Amino acid sequence: MKLYLYSKISKNLILTILLNDDQERAVKHTGSPLLIVAGPGSGKTRVIVERILYFIQNGAKPSEILCLTFSNKAAEEMKQRLEKIIEISDMQISTIHSFARDLLLDNALVSGVGLSKGIMSRQSQFVWGLKI
Repeated sequence: MKLYLYSKISKNLILTILLNDDQERAVKHTGSPLLIVAGPGSGKTRVIVERILYFIQNGAKPSEILCLTFSNKAAEEMKQRLEKIIEISDMQISTIHSFARDLLLDNALVSGVGLSKGIMSRQSQFVWGLKI
């Protein structure tokens, strides 16, 4: 295990964190999107939190960070861990489903998608050949 040190993230907070080689590589990965896939309890949330802190430490603004997870539980855990360390009000942290829903709702008029009866009506599902 390698010692990984962040300093002066917020309010002179100094964190000392042990990361293994794979986790450190994931935290420092740049140049392309990164998908973290691993089993329960393997440190996925921790790696993503450390990655966000790494980005901020290296000049990214919280408002430039989009963090999407699959479950509400994971999104809440991410928020709780991050808000203990940094201000997260400018960050977008949610499930991919709620992010997509909000995106559709925010752009309903521009897109022409009618959302008065939900994201997709039963008639639209039938027209598009989706299982009901």
